[in-house]
Amino acid sequence: MIETGENLWRGDEPSPTRSSVMVRFSRSHIRFGTFERLHYLGRKDLIQKLL
Repeated sequence: MIETGENLWRGDEPSPTRSSVMVRFSRSHIRFGTFERLHYLGRKDLIQKLL
């Protein structure tokens, strides 16, 4: 993560949020949301495979 130094105004927060850019150097990227989605779908087999 690289902080940009710019303020990011969001409607759900009372003050500006620090903005950043995520830079990826590897060929694969697994987000936390990937696990959440599989949990929601009840796919414990695929969660285990990711782990």
